Formats: sequence, structure tokens, C-alpha cells
Amino acid sequence: QYSQTSLAMQSFLSGTISQHINTVLSNVINNNNWNFGANISTGTEGFNNAEYEGLLSGCLLNNRLLINGQFGYRDNDNATTSFIGDFDIKYLLFPNGNLAINVYNKTNDRYFTRNSLNTQGLGIIMKKDFKRISDLFFWRKRNRTKETK
Repeated sequence: QYSQTSLAMQSFLSGTISQHINTVLSNVINNNNWNFGANISTGTEGFNNAEYEGLLSGCLLNNRLLINGQFGYRDNDNATTSFIGDFDIKYLLFPNGNLAINVYNKTNDRYFTRNSLNTQGLGIIMKKDFKRISDLFFWRKRNRTKETK
């Protein structure tokens, strides 16, 4: 059994270490297109079942290919896998982002279903701004005024 004080101190220490690692990474890399980070989180047994994650986000191809990911190691006997490999890759088909293709991989042990270790997917994302509900479902032609001579 771990005391609540010991667990709280270990949690505070892991958060402080993560913050310092992130500060060093942002100062060393100094790139506007890419962000790197780290996350160390303790579990119910402190550092005996902690998670160590590296975080990555960035963009390529004129800000049309967006990449987000978490990769790391989980020191937990109850987990189905020790590897953490969550990522989300989105490609904007139009520069305004109204239509995009999304590819992802998510670890299932963070959710209620544990039938498989990971969930992968491919999808199409459509974004549309609207003021009324009817604008969402019906496309309207814009009224254009003709120049008079």
C-alpha cells in the first residue's frame, strides 16, 4: 500500500519533470511547424505503474498534412499492451479545411471495449459553417448582382 502523501508527491514530481522536459524541447527545437513534448504520469502505485509518453504534432505540405501522435511505454501489468501508439493524420483536400481525409490509430485500453488492442480507421471529414439548421442540409446559390451599364 502506498500512502496518499507519497502518491501525491510522486504525481507532483512526474508533472514537474514533464514540464521541464517540454521547456527544454521547445527551446532546443524552436520550430513553428513541429511541436514535441513529453508526459510522465504516475498510476495508482506511483512510479511502479507509470506511463511515459512522447508527444508529436506538426504540419507538412503547406499546412495541409496535419500529424498528431503519442508514442510511449506503459509500466502497468493490468494493461493489455505496454506500447502506446496513438496517432491521427489528417490531409486537407482544400486549403480552407472544408474537406479532409483522416487516418488514425487509437489504443483501446483507455475505453470500455477491450476486444482488440487498437482501433484503426479512415474517414472523410466535411466542415460547413451555417447560421440556421436549414443551411446545414440545403445548399443555396449565392445571389450575385449584375452590373448595370
